[in-house]
Amino acid sequence: LETLTEKETTVTTYDALNTMLGTRGRIFAVDFLCRRMVRGQRVPRKMVCRIGVGGPNSLFFHGPRNLVLVWDVQAKGYRWIPVEGLRRLKVDGGDWTEITQPTPMPPDYNPNDDGP
Repeated sequence: LETLTEKETTVTTYDALNTMLGTRGRIFAVDFLCRRMVRGQRVPRKMVCRIGVGGPNSLFFHGPRNLVLVWDVQAKGYRWIPVEGLRRLKVDGGDWTEITQPTPMPPDYNPNDDGP
C-alpha cells in the first residue's frame, strides 16, 4: 500500500484510505464527518486511533458500506469511520493532510485481499 509523503498536503479519499490501512498498528489522527445527523447536518469528529488491534486477520474495511474499522485510543473501543466523511489525516506526528472529496472507490476495491 502506498503512503503519504511529507510534501503532500492534499490527497484523494482513496489515497487517504490506503495510508490509514498502511499504518499497520501505528497511531494516527483523523478528522471526519459522522453519518449521524444533528439538526440536518453531519456531526464533525476528531479521533486518535489505530488499525490492526484485532490481529492480522481482522476485517478493517467494509467495502459495501464504505467503512473503516479502527480502535479509538481515547474511548478504548472499536469505531467505524465512514470513508466518504474523511476530511483530514495526520500520520506519524506530521502535519494535517487535507482530503479532497469526493473520490469514488473502484467497485472491486478491497484492501483486505492480498491478491492472487
